[in-house]
Order: sequence, then C-alpha cells, then structure tokens
Amino acid sequence: MVFFFKFKTLTKIFLIFFVTLFFSNLSLFKTRYFESSIENINLLINSEIKEKFSYNGLASYYNGLTAYIVDNLDINRIESDTLYKITPQQSLVIIGHYKVMIVKNLNTSLSFDQNIIWNQINNTMNENELKIQILLSLI
Repeated sequence: MVFFFKFKTLTKIFLIFFVTLFFSNLSLFKTRYFESSIENINLLINSEIKEKFSYNGLASYYNGLTAYIVDNLDINRIESDTLYKITPQQSLVIIGHYKVMIVKNLNTSLSFDQNIIWNQINNTMNENELKIQILLSLI
C-alpha cells in the first residue's frame, strides 16, 4: 500500500516535470525586429499590429489597440487625448488582438488616439533609430 502511494506520487512529479520540460520548448510567438524612425511608427501599427479583419458586436473589442508605457517599476496605460513624456529608459508597448509591438529608445512626448500615435518632437529628441520588436502569435 505504501509502495503504491509513493509510486503514484512519483508518477505525478515526473508527469509534471516532463510536461513542463516539453511545453517550455514550444514557442507560440514569432518575433520580428525592426529599426525605424518615429515617423514610421503609425505605418508599422497599421500594417503589423492592427487587425485586418473587422469584428462586429461584442467582439468589436478586438478591433482596437491599447498602448502602455512600461519601465522597471510600473506599467501605465495611455489614455486618449493625454500627452505623455517617454524617456529612453521606458518602452512604448502597443497591444493588438494577437500582436504586440514594443518600441524602445524613445525620447519624446506623444499621445495615442484612434490607433494613431501623435508625436510632438521636443528639443531632446535623439536621432538614434528606434528599436522595435513585434511579437506575432502563431495561433
């Protein structure tokens, strides 16, 4: 009886271990990298992130995009018609239905409205290329 209990417990542990080991090697996302200027962000959003198919009804939520400012300490959602200052230590994250775009190396003020980034270039805007990473779901 004790042997059966130990065998059952060991079987569960090995099953959990092998399932975790197997699924950790599977990636459900494909990553694409870009280097671009701030003027091309809206083009990338429309061509790579925004859903091509238009959903109706309750599923129309999938048509929209959500933008966030992310740094080491917190995540802030970008609200419409509000101007935000982004530093090079922060990242701009734009989330679509099954796609995520991460923009690094920004030093500007911007707002996000109706799936378009409105940029207000300030005097401290660096001329470096932006590092853009796009995660595409393979589902």
